[in-house]
Amino acid sequence: SNSYFRFVGRLLAKAVHDVQLVDLPWAHLLYKHILGQKVGLDELAEMDEVFVKSLTWMLDNDITDIIHETFSVEEHHDGEEHTVELKPGGEHIDVTEDNKQEYVDLVIEYKTHRSMAGPLQALKQG
Repeated sequence: SNSYFRFVGRLLAKAVHDVQLVDLPWAHLLYKHILGQKVGLDELAEMDEVFVKSLTWMLDNDITDIIHETFSVEEHHDGEEHTVELKPGGEHIDVTEDNKQEYVDLVIEYKTHRSMAGPLQALKQG
């Protein structure tokens, strides 16, 4: 729950205030969020290396007639599937060779920011 993340945020703030070392095995993704830095494929790879390999392959190769994606992702909550658009109208916009970089950027933003917005905000508030 978000109260857990708020508590951890307060604990970290107290440690920083008291100049205490806290050795936590956190992903670079969390550090970058706390510092307000941009998150990229390297940080996403810490969460899902196979997915990042797929995105990298997409960027490195011509995807014409191979990849059939739209600017949307599927989420699963409480046994139900929901479509989330990566940009307005994304469910109806095909990923092409010309717009694949935008798609990858939006997927990274979604996976590392939007899908974790509540807990990350609670951590920062703490």
